Amino acid sequence: MEERFEELTFYKEASIDGKPFFLFRNPANEYRIVEAQNYSSFHLQPGMTLRARVRKKGCAGQEISELVHPQYEEGKVYLFHIIRTGLVTFNNETMSFLVAKDALGTEYKIKVENSSTFSSGDVVKCRLEDQINGRLRFVVTKAP
Repeated sequence: MEERFEELTFYKEASIDGKPFFLFRNPANEYRIVEAQNYSSFHLQPGMTLRARVRKKGCAGQEISELVHPQYEEGKVYLFHIIRTGLVTFNNETMSFLVAKDALGTEYKIKVENSSTFSSGDVVKCRLEDQINGRLRFVVTKAP
């Protein structure tokens, strides 16, 4: 499958069979749609332009495989305020995490080595490692 990047302008949110979708247009005035549930943290507004990875899919035409977050760039560092910390057990393994909020009020769960070194209200520096299906994976670069 051929992949490339394309500039898309957010047109509007639509619903198909009760499922929310975001509708975009490219410079050639072709429409692209993507499920809205994975991209709620993007805070999209009509007229906003962002990049998307688009793949050609046989006779089905073109399909968005990944929207690129409009505020965050992979590899860059950002400041977050810690809301809470905790532990979760998954597959019999206990993992530490913190929940941090960005300047837009969006909360992100970030895996850490030891959550007891963090406190609610602390500010941490986090680097965006990657983004997959609208999920941003941050790593703490500097503890408080």
